[in-house]
Amino acid sequence: MGDGGTTVKRHGAAALITAAVAVGLLDPYACRQYSLNAAHIASAAAPVGDRQVMSRPIPKGERARLREAAQKALALLPAPRGFVLDRESYRVTVDETAAWDEAQATWSSPGTARAERAYEPSGSGANSPPTLEQRIYLNSEVELPSGLASEGGSPRLFPIQGATAVEVTTIGMEGSGAAGSEGGRVAMPVTPEQAASAITIIRVLVADPKTERIYRSAAAAGHITERLDRAAKRPGEVQSLMVELYGGKRDVEALARRLPVSALRRLLDPR
Repeated sequence: MGDGGTTVKRHGAAALITAAVAVGLLDPYACRQYSLNAAHIASAAAPVGDRQVMSRPIPKGERARLREAAQKALALLPAPRGFVLDRESYRVTVDETAAWDEAQATWSSPGTARAERAYEPSGSGANSPPTLEQRIYLNSEVELPSGLASEGGSPRLFPIQGATAVEVTTIGMEGSGAAGSEGGRVAMPVTPEQAASAITIIRVLVADPKTERIYRSAAAAGHITERLDRAAKRPGEVQSLMVELYGGKRDVEALARRLPVSALRRLLDPR
């Protein structure tokens, strides 16, 4: 994951998931989100073309604005059915600095914030689904889900009205298996229940039309091919909002279809 390096909790209830973790096919962390924050900007001024970009502290009021937006966005996400909130998993973090263009005396990008929480399945047993995790990223770099190994399959667009969503799932692991067998793989039988519980990430981007177009193109190309203009009038602007859902395929997809996209879009500042 991004800041904090928090280890993702998983329930290996389904045999497919348990085996995948055992042979190392799944990254032990959720997908990574890269942001223009203090950890990614040199403390000394760094030249970008003809500009001098450096990290600059975000005023307290602007950081509070980012925190409030991240909290509101997470609060808007519906609770998954059949799960119980893990209250200890809730956290909100806001960067202390943002990128500043010294020559132009403007912010090269707004500050970033993150909010997250996890839900545990209310039942128990062999068919219990994996933990479901929700994350909100404000103003972070637009990236494809990258926390699943290549065996998870290629990113694909997931249809959600009013937003752009990309899905990556380990459902494509049928017929693959552990290293060490002939050809490096053995067949892994997949039952319908195991397929429904296959670890899946869906990222839903709510942003301006150009940014969403770039994200849709990235799903086909496998990576971002255009650079985004992140210049900001104030570091507390909310330019983009990324919702990340992580868990079993059936639960993640059902939750993605229930997202209040219009309400999330109202959290964005006009550009």
